[in-house]
Amino acid sequence: MNDNELARKIAELPVETQRLLGEHPALRQLLEELFGLIDEIQREVKRLQDLLKLNSHNSSKPPSSDQPRVKREVVNLRNSTGRKPGGQMGHPGTTLQAVSNPDNVVRHKVNVCSHCGEDLSSVEATDVEKRQEFDIPPIKFVVTEHQAEVKVCPECHAQSKGDFPEGITQPVQYAERPKSLAVYLNQYQLIPYKRVTEIFEDVLGGSISQGTLLNALETSYNNLASTEERIKVDILNSPTVHFDDTGLYRGGQRIWLHTASTEEHTYYFPHERRGREALDAAGILPEYKGVAVHDHFEPYNSYEDCSHAFCNVHHLRELTRAYEQDGVDWAKEMADLLMEIKGVVDEAKDSGKQALEPSLVNFYHQRYQGILSEALKGYPP
Repeated sequence: MNDNELARKIAELPVETQRLLGEHPALRQLLEELFGLIDEIQREVKRLQDLLKLNSHNSSKPPSSDQPRVKREVVNLRNSTGRKPGGQMGHPGTTLQAVSNPDNVVRHKVNVCSHCGEDLSSVEATDVEKRQEFDIPPIKFVVTEHQAEVKVCPECHAQSKGDFPEGITQPVQYAERPKSLAVYLNQYQLIPYKRVTEIFEDVLGGSISQGTLLNALETSYNNLASTEERIKVDILNSPTVHFDDTGLYRGGQRIWLHTASTEEHTYYFPHERRGREALDAAGILPEYKGVAVHDHFEPYNSYEDCSHAFCNVHHLRELTRAYEQDGVDWAKEMADLLMEIKGVVDEAKDSGKQALEPSLVNFYHQRYQGILSEALKGYPP
């Protein structure tokens, strides 16, 4: 509590009490200490109450940490755009389109006049009405048997054998296509091993073991080493990169999955640690020179060769906490402004623009700084 607040509290006391405090300096000093202690306790109680109210809606805490069975009002951080649900004007749709060269054509002939019953089997058609049906052919394994001839030379009686194609090394094996499908289902669609084997049995009519799937994954991992390195290089050359991490379990042990992502690429790096040791091992932030976008996790800020921008999703959560728990109007104004800017940017993207007009950027910049300037007036230096 500062001197001005303390003087105000004492000035609010009855006149007789103020007279006694003036006659007894020790009593006044004791009262000032009590006022200070009460103020400190009140601030600590509010801090602890605010901590209890933190969740994934108003802080950077993950949803998994939210208390169960506690109902709270769900406040959507997104403002309505006023647009109707579904695909927007100019957005490329996925409506089924007819093809010019169908795989099969089935002609449905007219043999009898539907009005008078006249035989039309010998009459030429003047037009046709077309409708196309998209279907999937029966899916099953196609088994190719490779036979390498064995011959005995009539002159030297030596035995010679034909060569199998490259990759055909076992008496019975899977081709590359089914193994690629298994890897795709497991890694991209996140289908567990056992369910991948069930899909092969139910859809393809054949089985694939979990061991075969694991071997295919290891082969793909090794084959993608150069692709991984290219992704890493492209991310390092990007002007803006978003960094984040999330916890997961590997063999029952808690680890961290670190990510560096752009609109085109995402680099994943699992590590036992969450902080700088892991970020150094991933090898991107130590070499990155552009703008690193992230939350307020302090190890990110320790890298000085790049610029830093904080994620607005985290800003919105903390602004939500500020105006819901502290009742500060500027936080609501700032949250509304950020969502307004996002809406304008989204509309510009939908219309094919690469950037906002400089005058509009300046307009929003001034509003942004104006809110901050007014907000700072309410806080001590």
